[in-house]
Amino acid sequence: MENSQLIDNELEYTKHIELTTEMKNQIIVSAKWAKLLSFVGILILVLLVASLHFSIIIVGSIFIMAIYFTFLFFSLIMILPSVYYLFNFSNAILQIKNEAIMEVYQFAFENLKKLFTFLNIVYKVIYIYLILVFLL
Repeated sequence: MENSQLIDNELEYTKHIELTTEMKNQIIVSAKWAKLLSFVGILILVLLVASLHFSIIIVGSIFIMAIYFTFLFFSLIMILPSVYYLFNFSNAILQIKNEAIMEVYQFAFENLKKLFTFLNIVYKVIYIYLILVFLL
């Protein structure tokens, strides 16, 4: 608790943060990887939906339809927000490659924070669900 208060106090007094060239390069590399991962996430979502759709056509059972909608639901929950936040982060960073516009960095890192918060909540829900399934 005290550490977070100390950090908050330090951030209040810091009006200008300078990014070194190496730091900017690392952030840009991270943004490029984030953009790649967001496109891979979109590709995985499209392939998942297409494969499940074709399995319904081939098998045609209600059980397969239930699996289809379950997978579709979980894929939308997991992939779309992740892709959205990663894409926003990478676009914001890559827009300002060599400049140090703090508002854009703040927007980019807010999206990154939202991504990690979202994944944290989802993984905790999944872990709790799995524990309850195995215990009951």
